[in-house]
Amino acid sequence: DERMTERYGLYRENTETEERKQLLRRQKHQISMVGGACAAFWGVTMAVQIGLIMFLSVLRGFYGGGGSIIGMEAATLLSSISMYGVAYPVTAAMMLLIPRCGRPERGSLSLKEFGLCMVAAVGVGFAGNMIGSLAEFIKPGGTDTQIVEEMLQNSSLWSVMATTVFLAPVTEEYLYRKMIIDRLAGFGQGPAIFISAFMFGLAHGNFSQFFYAFGLGLMFGYVYAKTGRIGYTIAFHMIFNMLGGAIPLELSRFSEGIIEGHFFLTWFQEASGLDLTLFLRPAASLLILMYFFFQIAAFAGSILLLISYRKKIQLAPGQWPIKKGEYFKTICLNPGMIVYLLICGGMFLLNW
Repeated sequence: DERMTERYGLYRENTETEERKQLLRRQKHQISMVGGACAAFWGVTMAVQIGLIMFLSVLRGFYGGGGSIIGMEAATLLSSISMYGVAYPVTAAMMLLIPRCGRPERGSLSLKEFGLCMVAAVGVGFAGNMIGSLAEFIKPGGTDTQIVEEMLQNSSLWSVMATTVFLAPVTEEYLYRKMIIDRLAGFGQGPAIFISAFMFGLAHGNFSQFFYAFGLGLMFGYVYAKTGRIGYTIAFHMIFNMLGGAIPLELSRFSEGIIEGHFFLTWFQEASGLDLTLFLRPAASLLILMYFFFQIAAFAGSILLLISYRKKIQLAPGQWPIKKGEYFKTICLNPGMIVYLLICGGMFLLNW
C-alpha cells in the first residue's frame, strides 16, 4: 500500500508538471501572437509612411520642387492614413485570427460612476504628465514630443478633432483594450489589463507620453474588463483627448492672438472692426490657468477615490492564471512580444 501510494504521488506530480508546462507554452504562444499583431501595426505604419515619403520625394524631384516635401497638416493627414487607414485594418484582421481566451465581465456604469471615472482619468493623466515632464527634464537631448507638438500646432482644429479626438480613441481602444483583453482575460484580469496598458504606453514611443498613457491604460482596461463595454473607454478617451489636446491647443492659439482658421471669428472681426484678440487673449489665458487648477483638483480627487474604493477593486484570477514568479518569462520572453518591445524601444531611442 505504501509503495502504491508513493507511485501514485509521483505519477500525479509528473502529470501536474507536464500540464503546467503545456499551459505555460499555451500562454506564451497566445501572448506572442498578440505581441506579433501589434508589432505588425507599427511595421505596416512605418512601411507605408516611408513609401509615401519616397513617392512624394520622387514627385518633388520630377517637378523640380524645393523645400519641404509636404506641409505639417498634410504630414498629419498622411500619418493618420498610414496608421488608421492601412495598419489598423491589417492588425485587426490578424487579431481576429487569434482565438479569444476568456471574456470580460458584463456590467454598466451609472452617470455618477461615469463622471467619477472621468475625473479620475484627468487626475491620472495629470500625474502621468508630471512624471513624463520630469523624465524629459533629466534625460539628455531635446523634448520627446517636439515633432508631434509642431504638427499639432500647424494643423487646423478640424484636423486635430478628426485624428486626435475621433480616429485615435476609436482605433486605439478597440485594439489595445477590446482585442487584447478579450484574448488574454483567461490568464487573469490583472495580467490582461497590465499587458494592455503597458503595450499602449510603449506605443506612444517616448517617455513624455508613456507614463500617462500607461496609467490611463490601466484605468480604461479595468473599466472594460468589468463592464465589457468598449463604448465607455472610447468615450473616456475622446473626452480626455478633447480636454487635454484640442481645447488647450486652441486656447494657446487664442492666448497668442491667433484666430486664423476660425471663420466666424475672422468674419466678425472684419465686419465689426473690433480687435477680438484684446478679449480672447486674456480670456484664453484665464481658461488655461483654470484648467490647470482643475487638473490638480482632479488628481487629488483621484487619490481620494482610490482610497475610498480600494476594497471594491478586485481582479478575477482567470480560468488559466499565470503562475506566480513566471510573469516576466511568460509575458516578455516570447517571439511576438520581443519584436514588439524592440520596435517600441527603437522609437524611444529615436526620440531620446
